[in-house]
Amino acid sequence: MELFLLMGDDYVGNPEVGSKCYQKRVRFEMSIPGELRRRIYIALAEIGVGRDCLVFAEVKRE
Repeated sequence: MELFLLMGDDYVGNPEVGSKCYQKRVRFEMSIPGELRRRIYIALAEIGVGRDCLVFAEVKRE
């Protein structure tokens, strides 16, 4: 989604623009084969482009 900001589509605080950007992103992802999609996202992650996901977990002991 950050790529849209770089291209001038400021979706921050603008739900209408955000919705259109999101729909474009989904269409892009669904238009390319899964293996290629994974390779693209791996390459982007390797150069530090994308979002982070931080997960906190706790082991449940019985």
